[in-house]
Amino acid sequence: MQILEWADAHRQKTGQWPNQKSGEVQGAPGEKWANINDALSRGLRGLRGGSSLATLLAEKRGVRNIKALPDLTIKQILKWVDSHHQKTGQLPNRNAGNVLDASNEKWSNIDGALKVGGRGLPGGSSLAKLLAEKRPAK
Repeated sequence: MQILEWADAHRQKTGQWPNQKSGEVQGAPGEKWANINDALSRGLRGLRGGSSLATLLAEKRGVRNIKALPDLTIKQILKWVDSHHQKTGQLPNRNAGNVLDASNEKWSNIDGALKVGGRGLPGGSSLAKLLAEKRPAK
């Protein structure tokens, strides 16, 4: 698919995946990422519709789509916590960077979801509170 080839080239050149605000498509004079996103959404130019650039890149290239993140569960978070502890000898904190066993997840994002809710979590907690309650004195 031509869109994916352009997206791959964009990432290779800029180090980032394109989004609808990325401006003109390199190597395609007159083409803009916003127009591609619109065509994917509305089913223009022979495309099916009901999609987006973010959805396409998530499905075909594994790019994190912040508007369609999977739900989190306390059980899954604790599984990642235990794996992190086993691999590093330390419990993670919100500044621990990427979750070792989950590409596209960061401890800071998990902490945020625990605090404000979302992604299936009720909010009102934090990574530190969860660890104090479920993994004290590790």
